[in-house]
Amino acid sequence: ISPGIVNIISNKDCKEWCIDALQKSKCVCAPLCLGRNSMRKKRMRGIIICIMAVMCILGLIGCNGETEDIFVVDTDEMTKQIHDRMEGVERVKITADVTKIAEGYFSCFHDLKHIEVAEDNGNYQAIDGVLYTKDGSALVAYPMAKDVSEYTIPDKCVAVYSYAFAGSKLERIVLSDEMYEIGYYSFNNCDRLTSMNIPKNVYYISAGAFTNCDNLESLNVDEANQYFADIDGVLFNSQKDVLHTYPGGKKDSSYILPDTCTTVGEYSFSGCLYLEEIIITEDVNVLDNAFSESHIECVRSEDVINE
Repeated sequence: ISPGIVNIISNKDCKEWCIDALQKSKCVCAPLCLGRNSMRKKRMRGIIICIMAVMCILGLIGCNGETEDIFVVDTDEMTKQIHDRMEGVERVKITADVTKIAEGYFSCFHDLKHIEVAEDNGNYQAIDGVLYTKDGSALVAYPMAKDVSEYTIPDKCVAVYSYAFAGSKLERIVLSDEMYEIGYYSFNNCDRLTSMNIPKNVYYISAGAFTNCDNLESLNVDEANQYFADIDGVLFNSQKDVLHTYPGGKKDSSYILPDTCTTVGEYSFSGCLYLEEIIITEDVNVLDNAFSESHIECVRSEDVINE
């Protein structure tokens, strides 16, 4: 074949010409050559299939080598359907269609490590995998299994929603200096939390905010706070006549209520592990569920005197 002819023959034409030539040839090696050509084709197909399979697998596997399933929340109605547990769900994506998330929805996601939100969602955003309102003023939900020991809430955030940190494994949570509101059950079951500093601007802390925190030994209030105060790590209102929260992990077995205190608030001693005895006067008003989930023997001062 002349060089000019070679230049205009396509690959397909070339292959067909070679095969035709071998078939017409009287060479005894022709069948062997054709067989090798067929084997090369099969081998090439196998290689291509393997490459495609590997690319598909890499597309499904993250950089850490583990598959990731994303649970998609795409309607408001979904967040009202709270299940007992959502085992194995590590990542959640909230679509743009979600406008309101029911309180406590994420408290059943015990393996959750990361929350992401569609950029065009008009009500929520995610900051480093933590769910906030769109303007960043309120922390909605912290992933329960997020693998860090300490978390600092951004200065822009002024409120912690109900159940926001419930069940988290954090050992230390730093509230922003501008914080002013802490919701119901917001730190419930934070078993590794040992203390909490209440900033000066906080004016509302819901009853039950710190229930069942097995290792929480002190709640320390900034001296400039006009709404709350603490006595030896026990949380009171600023006048110290209402006991708000006795830390569940405080190691004392007995507690004498201060003379200034006239009311024991809801859930104030809930979940206390070590406290066995409280000494209070007859005229102290004890609100509902003050001693729930605890084994406290409430002893009034008159009983002590009569002994």
